[in-house]
Amino acid sequence: MRTVSPCTSYFGHAILRVRPNSTRGSASRVPSQRSTSPHGDRATLPAAVRGPGPLARRLYQLHARLWQDVVGEDLTGPQFNVLSVLDAEGPMDQRTLGGHASLDKSTIAPIVERLRQRRLVDVAWNPQDKRRKLLQITPEGRELVTRLTPLADEVGDRMLAPLEAHERDLVLTLLQRIVEQRSPAQDPNRIPDTGRTEHGRP
Repeated sequence: MRTVSPCTSYFGHAILRVRPNSTRGSASRVPSQRSTSPHGDRATLPAAVRGPGPLARRLYQLHARLWQDVVGEDLTGPQFNVLSVLDAEGPMDQRTLGGHASLDKSTIAPIVERLRQRRLVDVAWNPQDKRRKLLQITPEGRELVTRLTPLADEVGDRMLAPLEAHERDLVLTLLQRIVEQRSPAQDPNRIPDTGRTEHGRP
């Protein structure tokens, strides 16, 4: 079995305004009150735009674009993850597979069905529990994931190309810590992962 390889400056300030002072006849500068605009406090906008959410979205878009350029249409990213897990870990039920691939039930099901239709995975009965089905990679699936693994590694290398070697390790370590702060399999309130590429295909 194969081992799965390990993804204008704005400064907040108080706006000053001048207003007349009836007792001294001079003008004083006082900070303006916080905007009550329905659009919110503009000083908070840059932090929101530069925050982890938008950056994660841009990182995903970069990965999807590179995946399309390097790997192409043979497999989507989520499909490759599913096959890689089955290749590395062996047969397992669909729920366990979804946990290993970080995909929820509503996402893993159509991915498995598409791979099954392409004869890249097989469905068999669990010999220890006849009520449960096991998913296993087929020889065709193993050949495909083996052929695409160097290309998938290239996608990762291109994403991290601007970084030095030690910076790459640090970024991956920090990202791993972020995503593992709460395991998706243990979080019943998680937002489902669409498991789709930029082209909307599972």
